[in-house]
Amino acid sequence: MKLILLFWFFCASNLSYSQYSGSAEYSVLIGKDSLFQSHDALKTIYSDAMEVSKDFVFKLQFNKNESLFIIDKKISEPIHDFALSMVDFINPIYTNVKTGEKIYTSQDNEFLITDSIHSDWKLSSETKMIDNYLCYKATGEHKITNGRGVFKFPVTVWFCPALPYSFGPIGNGKLPGLIVEYHRRNFVYGLKKLTINDQIIEIKKPSKGHKISSQDYNTKLIEAYRRSKEDFERSKN
Repeated sequence: MKLILLFWFFCASNLSYSQYSGSAEYSVLIGKDSLFQSHDALKTIYSDAMEVSKDFVFKLQFNKNESLFIIDKKISEPIHDFALSMVDFINPIYTNVKTGEKIYTSQDNEFLITDSIHSDWKLSSETKMIDNYLCYKATGEHKITNGRGVFKFPVTVWFCPALPYSFGPIGNGKLPGLIVEYHRRNFVYGLKKLTINDQIIEIKKPSKGHKISSQDYNTKLIEAYRRSKEDFERSKN
């Protein structure tokens, strides 16, 4: 098994230097979630988010080192924004597999947030066919830090070594193959279309906003949550 995985990495690393670029189209589905659907104030908006997510189309543009994950068409309505937040998308997400960086802007476009591409994957010999792609399973963990604490969610991805592009939806990658499916908690991204070009396309790296690390940005969010909670408690007295 280890020899097979090493072979995949060898192939992927060598092919990463070939001159290609491409565009992968993804859909996303929000599934049932008892936590939201049992909450009187949230169950209706959550059900609406499940429906509108079916119409979302995302595109992953990439060249040999860089990628940009964008939504093809965004409608500025509260329900759409809520649905996008549920699938962990706010603004375009840039990655560079050579440097390991992940960059995106905050919802208000004030901050340019820098992070690292998740790379702590556990590879498995388990396989399944997705459309015509033979895919292998990898698992990981996604951590969210906010004013309520630190939350960890298991992640399962299915990647295809025959597609030697180390990218995936919402800034994931660094696997020996394109991520065909991405599962986390109550949502799933799935590859719908792949186009490979023999000409290199330039990926535009986000540059606007005050540069801040994801850790420092999370600290700001926690502090803002704490202040708002204190203000609310004072307003009751």
